[in-house]
Amino acid sequence: MYIGTETAADTVYKRVKTVLARKRKIESDQLVPIFEFLIRYKENNEKIKKLFEWIKSKKWNYLFEEEKD
Repeated sequence: MYIGTETAADTVYKRVKTVLARKRKIESDQLVPIFEFLIRYKENNEKIKKLFEWIKSKKWNYLFEEEKD
């Protein structure tokens, strides 16, 4: 991963954690482009892999249907 990409990935990682800290009341697909970005770097980044595992195991019900796809 390039240094700029790592910085962006860290920022995006923090955003996902913030958004999923509690259930959202207003339906949104704001995480869709974030997930698309993170998926590109998932294989080479252990932190991103763990983020997706955390979402699947603990925060799946916090996602809206569009975000689960």
